[in-house]
Amino acid sequence: MDDLTWPREGLYAAASGLPQCGLGLFTAVRRRSGEEICSYHGRVLHGNPPKDADRTYLMRLAASVYVDAAEDLSAPGRYINDCRNSEYHNVRFDKRPQESRAVVIATRGELFADYGVLYWAGWRLMHPGQRLAKLS
Repeated sequence: MDDLTWPREGLYAAASGLPQCGLGLFTAVRRRSGEEICSYHGRVLHGNPPKDADRTYLMRLAASVYVDAAEDLSAPGRYINDCRNSEYHNVRFDKRPQESRAVVIATRGELFADYGVLYWAGWRLMHPGQRLAKLS
């Protein structure tokens, strides 16, 4: 995907408002609360990933079922960032392991989600000494 837009979904990827985050996912249209926005999909993995695996785009769907969107640039959900401030989270993931994906449900602007404690614990192990800015 060259231009990183999804016109049918009214979404586009652009420079994130968060430092060190690269691209973020934005909505170009007004959203209703509870509206399904897009999908988070990719390569499905069964079993626990190796301890040294890159977890940047890895999402746990269920016990021992993961989806990795690292190589699937067509998955708009992969561009959603975690601003690390729950007041700004406007996305939730409806995890559907039977469909090998998570549906993204959002309401406004740049889409931010809570990645969860396990993601950030793994990130700290892979990036010792690095600190990320928080949206405040």
